[in-house]
Amino acid sequence: MDKQTDQPTNIDSQEKSTFPLWGKLACYLLVIASALHSADKSIGGGDTWVAMACGKYTLETEAIKQQEGRIWQMKCLDLFGIHTTQQEPFGAKTRAYDPSTHDIKNISRKMGIIIGSMLGKESTNHKLDPSIENIGWVNQNWLTHIIFYKMKTVFGENSIVIYKFLQAIFTALFAFWAARALGAHYVIAASTASFGVLLSRSFIDLRPNISSILFAIIMIYLLICWRNKKYWALAWMIPLTIVWSNVHGGFIYAIMIFVIMVGAHLVQNYMGKASVIVLIAALIGLGIFINTHEDPHYSQQQRDQIAKFQSEIDSGMHSKKNVETIEAWIDNQYKSLSITARTGIRITTTILIVALVIFTIIRLGNLDSESFVKIGKRGLVFMVAGLFTVSLIPAIFSPFGWENLLHPFLVATGDEGGQWRNVSEWQPIWNKAFGNRFPYVIFLSCLAVIFIYWYVLFFLKPKNINIKNNKNQKQIAWPQIDLAFFAIMAITIILSIKSRRFIFLGGIILAPFMAALLQEVIFMMNQLLSLPKDRKTSPRFELTPQWNMTTSFAILAVGIFITGTFFACMNDTYWKPAVDGKEFNVFRRMVRVQDQPVKAMEFFAENNFKGTVRCEWTQGGFVAFSQNANPENGKPGSKIYMDGRAQAAYNIDHFILWNKLNAGHSSNKKHVEKIKSTLKSHNLKYKDPKSYDILIKKMETNRENYETLIRLSYSDPLLYSKIFENEGINVIIFDLGKPQSKSAYTALSKSGRWKLAYRDTRYAVMLCIHAPENKNILRKRLVYPDKDIENFTNGLLFVSQTNNQAFLTKGFELLTNLESDEATLNVYGNIARAGNKLKQQDKLQAFFTKRYTLAKEKLDANQRFGKLLYLQELRDSSNRLASIALQQKKPEEAKKLKQRAKEHGTQLKDFKESMKENWLW
Repeated sequence: MDKQTDQPTNIDSQEKSTFPLWGKLACYLLVIASALHSADKSIGGGDTWVAMACGKYTLETEAIKQQEGRIWQMKCLDLFGIHTTQQEPFGAKTRAYDPSTHDIKNISRKMGIIIGSMLGKESTNHKLDPSIENIGWVNQNWLTHIIFYKMKTVFGENSIVIYKFLQAIFTALFAFWAARALGAHYVIAASTASFGVLLSRSFIDLRPNISSILFAIIMIYLLICWRNKKYWALAWMIPLTIVWSNVHGGFIYAIMIFVIMVGAHLVQNYMGKASVIVLIAALIGLGIFINTHEDPHYSQQQRDQIAKFQSEIDSGMHSKKNVETIEAWIDNQYKSLSITARTGIRITTTILIVALVIFTIIRLGNLDSESFVKIGKRGLVFMVAGLFTVSLIPAIFSPFGWENLLHPFLVATGDEGGQWRNVSEWQPIWNKAFGNRFPYVIFLSCLAVIFIYWYVLFFLKPKNINIKNNKNQKQIAWPQIDLAFFAIMAITIILSIKSRRFIFLGGIILAPFMAALLQEVIFMMNQLLSLPKDRKTSPRFELTPQWNMTTSFAILAVGIFITGTFFACMNDTYWKPAVDGKEFNVFRRMVRVQDQPVKAMEFFAENNFKGTVRCEWTQGGFVAFSQNANPENGKPGSKIYMDGRAQAAYNIDHFILWNKLNAGHSSNKKHVEKIKSTLKSHNLKYKDPKSYDILIKKMETNRENYETLIRLSYSDPLLYSKIFENEGINVIIFDLGKPQSKSAYTALSKSGRWKLAYRDTRYAVMLCIHAPENKNILRKRLVYPDKDIENFTNGLLFVSQTNNQAFLTKGFELLTNLESDEATLNVYGNIARAGNKLKQQDKLQAFFTKRYTLAKEKLDANQRFGKLLYLQELRDSSNRLASIALQQKKPEEAKKLKQRAKEHGTQLKDFKESMKENWLW
């Protein structure tokens, strides 16, 4: 990258005198509009609700102050009404906390594990190390939790949305300012910053890690200022790191970057021109890495796991449904990017690297003492001080002390890290998972092309470059190589490719470097094209008033377009009546609260359940937040079996076990035979609950045996139920929109040990009838959020009793008189079956005709609220009426109704297609 000079031939210096003010304002408009639109997408909010629950507990629980093992940093926060702890409050199976293990000896042991892992040495007895097992809850995001909960309680939930938009704006602006500090033109800086933030649109949600991206780009801006000889800019890293290390564990990125900066600038300062050896070695190392490194998802360990799966499939240990699940997993991991494509990428990249190395060696004569960026000793002192600052502050200015610093390194470098990274958001960008990664692939492709052009042009530097300016000869400053910035780019690209959760980081951090490289490519091409013919002529490329006017208008037009797109998107997604018939505020729509058990948790609060609740882990935060807290200790009545805090609160073994239990249920005769033979070998009886209890206790002493028993239980509802009970689970919230959850619900319903207590259109709550915590609940009448939910639940229970006419009649009556359009639509099948069983075809015909008419009237009135439901009702009611017509032996009428249903189905499909978002919407 080039030195900061003020040469008349430098585009930046021309820009200062010729680029109009309104053009600069247009650039700001483009950046801000892009930031706003990047943050307006509704993605999900599992971690948002975790933050709310933790913030509520931290601010409202005085009893925390009496807990054992609280360090001095925690006690200092008590003065401000913030009470932090490592004794986890929400989970039933979270890591234990033993204060006696938090000493210097164990800190040293953890440092040894981290250093050993970084050097490629496996840690010994990692899983048995008490310094790792007994660290409790390391809540590195506690400050974000406080901010979220305070904003909600003081300003309302929508204030968190404003907070998200402000973060996005400042993140994009700092990327823009960083590009400007590197010498990029306003247009180039604004374009790359906007591109970097817009490509991240499907990855920006309401989570603590988004704050990390803001702090990361501020850090990059400060480092650029430091390189521009403004050394005291690094003093801002002190407050930045204090906040960052308490907002999110991503502060380890800062430590990585400062290590890179210190190492690279020591090389450049003291090796001078010989620094090219490091550059060549880095290129060769990159080539070796690309050709020898196997992604964790393509490792020998995973190959062995596939082989194990295959042997289990052959031996009948997996049912057909689980075979399909495994095959889908294998496809996701290995087939989404074909071997041919992988090989092609490796060959192409290797050829490019070899060509660059050869080219570098050939052009070594063009290097001189000014070819690499050099910082004076004073600057290096500031940088080394900065490294110590970002390394020590997280351990001192955090209520979790040294654990705050060491825990993210243990997760990142330890044996467990690879297993946690199997979660969707950690998947590499070539795997199928959430988010649109293709804009980022385009971004990286552009960056690669620009970098190659830059590299080649850099080594084509002429020996002497002089031009005329005001009758004075001045030497033009040729761009310089900065190994530190190249290394930052490389590590950021690697992180973002290996894990899609870093795509936002990649887009923002790489944007200013792309801008600077493009600026210098234009500069170098300008010089090389204009100087060979006449060494004293001015360069061909100049920022003429016409060029400035054209680019300003273009930037303004794009900025206005994106601004309009932002407001149109906000209007369509958040401000207009909801097409799904669910009215929520902007915050709740943005975090997709419809994916949370809202009404089910109202039911929880009304009935004050106790014990342990199993739910989807992305819903654990909402379940914790929505429960009534114990006034004495702030803990919810029902503890959660698993939630989204993952490695911050749980051991990897428990996460794996949760996944096993969550795998669903299916029938397999070989499984049943295996269960029978296993029981017999222990002199136990098949289908005897007490025998199952004994078998489970025997098996759980060996982890592998216990996991095998869980897999076998998929074919035995009673065994499946007893394993849930053995885990202490007495309440389960099923998300019936997920196939695995639905199959588990079906299995436990067959076990005879669980009772359905609640049903709505998506969620079911079941209670274990033998759990001591449920005895009082089951004796009394349950309280429901509203009459419709109660009728929905009881109606489904009644119509399931197909051999009891009285129950069928009652259920049919309850379901046909529901007030909710969504609820009614979801029980069309139940209503039809009950009506046919009762031989009430006339009533069925009248009911579905009425539903069709009501939906048609609302659509004809252009009612947007619930439009999606009404289109579904038109299609489904027509199909039901067609079935009734066939029963009544009216084939012509049935044919017409089927055709009508098909037409409405087409309308529904078209409407869903129109609702789909793309990159800009």
